[in-house]
Amino acid sequence: MAISNQRYNDRARAFPSGDARCPRPSNVTSGQGLPAGGRSRLKKQVKLRLGTVNISTLTGRHRELASILKKRRINIACVQETKWRGAKSRDIGDGFKLLYNGESTSRNGIGIVVDEKLRDNIVQVDQLSNRLMAVKIDDGKAVLHVVSCYAPQSNSPDGEKTNFWTSLDTYLRSVGQEEHIVIGGDLNGHVGQQRDGYLQNHGGCGFGARNQEGTCILDCAEAHDLVVVNTFFKKRLTHLITYDSGGRTTQLDYWLIRRRDLKLTINTKVIPSDNVAPQHRLVVMDMQIDLGQHQLLRVTACEKIKWWRLGSCKAMFAAALGPLKMDSDQSAEGIWMDLVNTIHQAAEAALGKTKPGRRFIDKQVWFWNNNVQQAVKAKKEALTTWRISQDDQDYQRYRTLKSAAKRTVATARKAHYDQLYDDLDTPEGANQVY
Repeated sequence: MAISNQRYNDRARAFPSGDARCPRPSNVTSGQGLPAGGRSRLKKQVKLRLGTVNISTLTGRHRELASILKKRRINIACVQETKWRGAKSRDIGDGFKLLYNGESTSRNGIGIVVDEKLRDNIVQVDQLSNRLMAVKIDDGKAVLHVVSCYAPQSNSPDGEKTNFWTSLDTYLRSVGQEEHIVIGGDLNGHVGQQRDGYLQNHGGCGFGARNQEGTCILDCAEAHDLVVVNTFFKKRLTHLITYDSGGRTTQLDYWLIRRRDLKLTINTKVIPSDNVAPQHRLVVMDMQIDLGQHQLLRVTACEKIKWWRLGSCKAMFAAALGPLKMDSDQSAEGIWMDLVNTIHQAAEAALGKTKPGRRFIDKQVWFWNNNVQQAVKAKKEALTTWRISQDDQDYQRYRTLKSAAKRTVATARKAHYDQLYDDLDTPEGANQVY
């Protein structure tokens, strides 16, 4: 009878007839009019980080730019107002390659920086003008067109503005619809906070009020089915403002991509703490596109004898080599091979050999010594302090440290080149260059 006296406290019951089961609700639809994003898997996410900044001038700042790109793990960067003449490319350190185009050392100039993992995948460079250039990157799996642009300012002649937007429109029409495209740069316009009239191109998270130049940006985006990525992520003001000078803050630098690729974008924001540029701030964008940017690092090749140590190890090499012996009964080829083997064995013992598979050391880091690092660090700290306090004394201190940093960089560069020219006159100097 113990069972009959047991008390059951659970109140579970069967579904009544009026509580019929219904199908599960469908997925929430996006109001942006984009294709369904699907669920991403963490192991399949491959992040590509892009950055854009108006650097005012690359003279004396290209090595600092490479340091910041490495620190922020940026794979591709668009730079404006380089003020470098010519259509060339060069290494700026830390494995980054700069492709630039400019006509004058006093105004304009455009450039694109690519890291060491993507620089070999560049298949085409279009240097359209000193305000517009593009790079095509193809790794066999995906194709990405990176466009760096610097739009004319609001007080520029109307003809200059028309030529810029016409050139950009012509290039965008030449890109295949199946290929990815990203446009980054200083577009010198305010798209505003509201998305009225451009619901498919503006995300409603911008900054300030729209002006005529901002309308041109949105018209271009609407014509080519692009979106202004900066406006699709809700951020604090410090992560929206891209220009800060003389107490004026605004948003001038943008990222534009195809509307269908918005689902590939993880994040877009401004990094206010990095101050490689005096007025503009670095704008980064993270995308899930695999261009081979996560390939293995560059390593050293096969073993090689360290012949460049011969100048300082002549005595050790002579002792290891000893007197040479030749067998006159052998052929000339046999005598030569014995001589080669004897010299190689002595060189390996006295000079040593390189080890394959080690990480490749970038030889472009030349004048970035401790003095330069300390001067640049002091300048950055002073700028951060002034941005927080907005005090005149802090501003004057920043200007003083900024001038001191420029002088330190110029002195270190001159000392490096002087030493380089002196080394070129010696037999050992060739190995330091190549």
